Amino acid sequence: MNRRNFFAIFLSLLYSLLLTSCKPLTQDDTPKNKVLPYNYSNSYDMNMPDNDEGLYIIPLYTAQLVHDGSLQTIEIDASNTEAGQYYTLRVIGAGGKIIWQADAGFAHAGWNSIFLARINGKEYLMQYNPYMIQGSGSYSFRVFSLGKEGNEIVLDKDEVDFGTNPPGVYGHFRKQDIEPVKTFYNHVNQYLANSELLLNTDDHIAELIPEENRGRKHGTHEDPIAGLQDYFYMGADLTIDEQLDLFVYHYYDENDDLED
Repeated sequence: MNRRNFFAIFLSLLYSLLLTSCKPLTQDDTPKNKVLPYNYSNSYDMNMPDNDEGLYIIPLYTAQLVHDGSLQTIEIDASNTEAGQYYTLRVIGAGGKIIWQADAGFAHAGWNSIFLARINGKEYLMQYNPYMIQGSGSYSFRVFSLGKEGNEIVLDKDEVDFGTNPPGVYGHFRKQDIEPVKTFYNHVNQYLANSELLLNTDDHIAELIPEENRGRKHGTHEDPIAGLQDYFYMGADLTIDEQLDLFVYHYYDENDDLED
């Protein structure tokens, strides 16, 4: 075999290899979103399984959050959980358009809890943030529907600030805190009683979930986490008046003082 024939055969083989390796992507080759089945939530936690397909989407509910008769889809994007960062709850409208979303982070500053509330036959989102740091609390919630473009239409909201520290320390409890705390807890519990959990990363809210479901971060239509009740002291089996009475009694017992 002369040199010219050898070179021609080499080029032919190289061309064949290039054609094989550069074939166009088929539908099966194209990366797709990973859609997790509804029953996956039974064992769902922050530790996601190996993911080599990109995005994780967890479908939760369909609901009428835009009060015009149309249906929206509520889903969780868990693609950022592997990095230990956050979930994103999304509301999907007509044509697959994201009309509203909110993050729920793993770090304390980013904790969030979002519920699906049903009030007088209509469906709403409820965002509840009972933020507490070093004995100083700032609790807030809002209940809202959505406009067609995703703007929040607030039905109700409330907030309260209070402390639980002893006298002389920043964020201490005062007599003037008693009635606002009672009012707030009664208010938020009225909505929680008619709500189902969509997504939660808040440790305080996790304590309200029945023990058998406490490891879950969300519910689904088929397997909801519903009817939670928040409490200020000792437990939700006591009324808020009983909780405050016990708290004040123990506070006096430990500190011999309760400022106005």
